[in-house]
Amino acid sequence: MDTRKPLGKSEIVMGLLVAIAVIWFAASSKWVRLEPDPPKAAPVAQQVKSAPPSVLRLRAETVIQFPDGTWACTIKDDLYELLQHGIKGEATKANALSVEHGGSCAYVKPGERVRIIAAEYNPSETGIGLLEIVGEKNQSPVGAWALSVGAQPAR
Repeated sequence: MDTRKPLGKSEIVMGLLVAIAVIWFAASSKWVRLEPDPPKAAPVAQQVKSAPPSVLRLRAETVIQFPDGTWACTIKDDLYELLQHGIKGEATKANALSVEHGGSCAYVKPGERVRIIAAEYNPSETGIGLLEIVGEKNQSPVGAWALSVGAQPAR
């Protein structure tokens, strides 16, 4: 018997907000992949001071946290699908994409420290991007994709 709980209302609402951001961001099909900075990259503190929060573009190798948690999927298309189901209120379909049900998506708990291994941003000034993340000390070259919405450099 499966004892896992389905997505709650707050998780679905968060998904809806993130989905709206994704749809708005995905309206433009021009993506730019940011490569890690050269060895003399500016410290994260300088990055935060040099860009307003609305256009902060996090870079590879930055350790971050999602204060409200977020969903991340190892397959980009599954992230989009998860967000679309969330917008439509299709909790059963959204739950089917979770790792617990054989999917590729997992919930990143609030405050969990993760490291960015790749970042993709739309050339517009929205500041919303896709982040490929792994655990803070994980050395895997492949991670899970999450929206940059709500991401903050870890303290």
